Amino acid sequence: WVKTAEMKELLRDQFGAGRAYESAGAICDGSGPGGPAAAVVHWEQAVRCFRLAGKGDIAAKLILKMASLREKQADAEGAKAAYQDAIEIFEQDEKDYELG
Repeated sequence: WVKTAEMKELLRDQFGAGRAYESAGAICDGSGPGGPAAAVVHWEQAVRCFRLAGKGDIAAKLILKMASLREKQADAEGAKAAYQDAIEIFEQDEKDYELG
């Protein structure tokens, strides 16, 4: 999936690249290759691509997923930062109703 994402980025398909990075992260999540740490790296790349594609809502949902993962790892500061990033995206996209 990473190779697909890289090719999509070369073709300027940021949304497609984001989906591919998201899939790569899903494979790594849990007991996959690289584990949760590798999943977060792929999801961070996916968030970047989704934001470039104007898909802030999808990016925010991935950030919330990373926040949940960090909570499970007892990384309170990382989880807090991720929640703040998600709030920032919702505010920038004027989707305050998502903050409810």
